[in-house]
Amino acid sequence: MTLSRTRYTTGLNLFQIVETLDLTTPAASHALTATLPVGAVVQAAIMTFPVDVTGAGSAVKVGLGRSTAVSDPDKYLLSSVLTADTVRAFGQHLEQSIADTNGEALSVYACDTNGDALGTIGGAGETAEVTVIYAVPQPLN
Repeated sequence: MTLSRTRYTTGLNLFQIVETLDLTTPAASHALTATLPVGAVVQAAIMTFPVDVTGAGSAVKVGLGRSTAVSDPDKYLLSSVLTADTVRAFGQHLEQSIADTNGEALSVYACDTNGDALGTIGGAGETAEVTVIYAVPQPLN
């Protein structure tokens, strides 16, 4: 008797969003142009600030989160402080980082110490470099 194996090709295709946001105009949030597709699973999020980020109105941290439907300002990342060269990489548990059935628009938010949206961020010459690495599951063949 010969046993055969069917080979399945499965995939977690990896993609990345890389954007530099202009924070020159102070705002409560700054939207990324790219969105996460339906079912995307965020593997890591990284934000770098070339210069200190100005916070106002109790904004002491910066969050990267969902701006679709019910916003979640720190769903993928919450910085430690608002200083230059703050680099934070943050992996998530799958159940917390799967994009909803409509996909997700992303924004960088001014946050308080708990990750709640509060205050504004931005000022002359300020930018944020944002990278989001995500996987999209592909069906078995």
